[in-house]
Amino acid sequence: WAAPAVAETYTVDTIADALLASEGRLSDLRLDYTFTHRAWNKPKGPMLVTQAIFAQKISKRSAERLRYLDCEVRVVDPNTKNRILQDHTLASFNGEATVILRRKVNSGRPMKGYVLGGYKSDAFGGYAWDPHTKIWYYHTKMSLGAFLKKYASEFRVESQSEALDGIPTTKLVGTWQDSHNGQSFTMKLWVSPERSFLPLKRQIIDVDGTMLSETALYDLVQLPNGMWYPKTIRSPAEPPGIAHPAVAHIYDI
Repeated sequence: WAAPAVAETYTVDTIADALLASEGRLSDLRLDYTFTHRAWNKPKGPMLVTQAIFAQKISKRSAERLRYLDCEVRVVDPNTKNRILQDHTLASFNGEATVILRRKVNSGRPMKGYVLGGYKSDAFGGYAWDPHTKIWYYHTKMSLGAFLKKYASEFRVESQSEALDGIPTTKLVGTWQDSHNGQSFTMKLWVSPERSFLPLKRQIIDVDGTMLSETALYDLVQLPNGMWYPKTIRSPAEPPGIAHPAVAHIYDI
């Protein structure tokens, strides 16, 4: 008789370390994706659609990762098929300088380009984060692993084994006070040790119990290096945990 498998017990610290290690293994990455921003209750209404390429690479000659982001944003009307260009920007960081090229121009005017010394994170942000940041970061300048490290004393493991779409996860819950505005928020985070510690679902909740945001990962695929990655990201989840979501954000990678 085979002995029953004993599930490993995780702590907030071990989950934080695993998140940092797993994201660090994605050192050479390129994502071709579409990002859709639309009203939640109007799936056939006008929407902002971004076609983009994101790439990053860890380099020994730079403390910051080398980055590349090429975004083309259009207002799309599914009914009339009109597609109006709103923005088309290319940004890259080569370890020494950030280069920005504004490709959307008015008639008869040249493109505008900028070369800025050092890494300028604002060139890679905007209203729509790239999918990798959306998955692995609490905000653009702090990864989820670093966030859990910072507020480890405020978090606890609520469940060692909770299934999401049939995938076992470890669920963490914590309430912390934001250092910028003094407000308190609660995060619920589901991490899958069986899927290279992907943060499969995340919810941010206000002190009055109102859910402020929700993100969930779907259509997981295994990469050649053994890591797992989603092909779809939804905010809110499907079905939504938010009672009356205003907008829907969907990444198709």
